[in-house]
Amino acid sequence: MSNFEMSMRVFSTDEDTGEVTESYEMVPHRATFEDGVLEIFRTIGDTEHKMVHQPYKWVDGAKADWNDIDEGIAWYKAGTEEVGE
Repeated sequence: MSNFEMSMRVFSTDEDTGEVTESYEMVPHRATFEDGVLEIFRTIGDTEHKMVHQPYKWVDGAKADWNDIDEGIAWYKAGTEEVGE
């Protein structure tokens, strides 16, 4: 298991005015790697949500095994992380 944070774009709505604001925040995640299957969970508030259940990666159009959990986390961050300007 590996805990990590990554920058994500977050939208919030002001309850009084209805105004929507956008910010970039560090959001906690947790990854597991068991029997070759990568799973990644994101925590929003007090609730954990499964974001990824991936038993393989694609290499040159063919399925391939993950090397380790760090490779899976790097793959997820490359396609998902958002950083403010």
